[in-house]
Order: sequence, then C-alpha cells, then structure tokens
Amino acid sequence: MDFYNKIKMVERDHVVIGLMPPGKLAGIAHFAGLGESSLVIDFGCGYGEALLYWASTFGISGVGIDSSEHHIEHAKNAVGGLPIADRIDFVCTDATTYRFEPQSFDLATCITASNMFGEADVMFRNAIRHMNEAITDDGYLLIVEPYYTSPDVPKELIDYEGPLPTEIDLLHTIQREGFELVYMIHSSQADWDRYISSNLYYNVKWLTKNQDHPEWQQRLESHRRWQEMYVRHRSRYEACVALLMTRI
Repeated sequence: MDFYNKIKMVERDHVVIGLMPPGKLAGIAHFAGLGESSLVIDFGCGYGEALLYWASTFGISGVGIDSSEHHIEHAKNAVGGLPIADRIDFVCTDATTYRFEPQSFDLATCITASNMFGEADVMFRNAIRHMNEAITDDGYLLIVEPYYTSPDVPKELIDYEGPLPTEIDLLHTIQREGFELVYMIHSSQADWDRYISSNLYYNVKWLTKNQDHPEWQQRLESHRRWQEMYVRHRSRYEACVALLMTRI
C-alpha cells in the first residue's frame, strides 16, 4: 500500500492535520500574489483547508475538486454559513476529468494528490501538464509532493511506501516542463510529527470504540505497522515540499 492509499485509509474516519500549516500557506499566497481578484483551482482538494484559509485570509475565490464524497461533504459543511461561502465551490468528481475554463485561474494547486495523474514515475510530470492548462499566461502552479531525502532508501521502506522521487528529480521535472521554481518550503520534522500523531490519536480512538468491527484487526495491524515504519524509516528518509512554479 503506497503513500497515497495509506492517506486515504487513515482519513476515512477522521479529519487529519495537513502537512502545510497556515503559516506556510501564507508564505505561498504571498509569493503567488494572491488577493481578492485571484481565482484558484485545487485538484484533489481533500477537506478544502487550503482554499478555505486563502479565502478567509487573502480574499481569493476558487473551486476545489475531489473524488471523495466524504471529503467534499466535510468541505461544504466547513464553508457553509461563512462569509466566504459565495466565493468557494466544492465539486465531487474525478479531478482529472473535471471540465474547467482553460487559462482562467491565477493559481492551480495539487496538494499531496498527484497520484491521480498516473504511476509514480510520471505523475508529477503529468500533474504539471494537466494543471498548466488551467492557469493564465502569468499564473502559478503549486504542487505539494512527498519525496525521499536520499537515493539510498532502505528496501523495506520502498516495499512499504512505494517509489517516491528525490527532491532533485522534482526540480529537474519542473525545468523540463518549461517552468521555473519561484518559491519552495518544506514540511518540518514537527509538521510530520504532528501529522503522524494526529493519525495515531484518531486511529486509537477508532480502535477503542469499534472493537467488534470486522476490520478491527486489520486496522490495528496497519496502525502498528505505520508507527513502526515512521519511527524506523519515514522520519529519516521521507519529507514533503511545496513547490510554487511559473513559466518564464
């Protein structure tokens, strides 16, 4: 089970804390020039946290697309009744086939969701190509992507997590696709620990309350394996980076 499928499993029953907290989203918004006239599209928006934050803080308008009914229901509940409700829309559909107005968005984002665009060796490149169709001539792409911190990753981690690029692989892909990196910011170790701890906390709550559930043993084994792999390998060999890019 790779990184992305694992995320879906642990998010199924609770809301997790993202790897890009508000302070880092604010930096991204500054360098992307987001403001009240900005239009943003988020491919694989999850619970819509980034759009909700940017709308509330910077005044943007936008649309978030995600194939998960659970994610979209939660996002719509979160925005409902807020002053920004008329500026943010959430759509439950396949983000790769969602029909948008070409070259109409100031920022297109994909936050730890590029797996929807294909297999591991091409999904980052495909994400850039697909999102490129959405932005204006002077628009920006933001992709938040997990990566391995070393080319020498233990086989046990690759077998568990699946293949991930290195950071230099990501940079070279950006350049080959005709973009230049404008701004980057990494998830810190504290961001990772907070994210992992959130999942551990809610998983333990679920296991405590659902001991008669038919998936209980499977969830317990997965929960313990996840802890073990994070402590043994992921905390040292895996990281996440936000990459803001534009054409020149």
